[in-house]
Amino acid sequence: MSEELDQNHGKAARKITCTLLLVLALTAGGFDTTYAYDTFLDDFNKKYLTGETLLDNCITCHVSSNPYNNPGRNPYGNDFYDKSRNFDAIELWDSDEDGFSNKAEISARTFPGDPDSVPSEDSGCFIVTAEVYEVTYPKISALIFLCSIIAITVTVILIRLNRF
Repeated sequence: MSEELDQNHGKAARKITCTLLLVLALTAGGFDTTYAYDTFLDDFNKKYLTGETLLDNCITCHVSSNPYNNPGRNPYGNDFYDKSRNFDAIELWDSDEDGFSNKAEISARTFPGDPDSVPSEDSGCFIVTAEVYEVTYPKISALIFLCSIIAITVTVILIRLNRF
């Protein structure tokens, strides 16, 4: 009798563990935490030669110069994030909707995510006249996808082996 209770307890514990792993794997992709990385700013500075300029600052993409305390992104930061952190993909966009492309603002050393920061008239920058529409698709991290597949596969195998 005691041995049968131990077996039932073990099956229940395994079932709960597998269920929790499956739920974790399936929901992990739904959480998004914003972190600023110095490498993004370094990449930006290398691409646009903005080191030691006004744009060599976290507020180029964030609403605060300290994104660890306030990780919110400005419109340029949101576009950069949405386009898989690809500067080239958003150069011709006008993220802050001030009439100047992101590339024009960066060239003029004004903030592409701040509508109040615009190139001066003598900067030679042009005003954006065309709207850009692009279809975007949801993305899922390869690691999260792989973990989900593994968790589902393990659960199915355990069910087929009647280990529950």
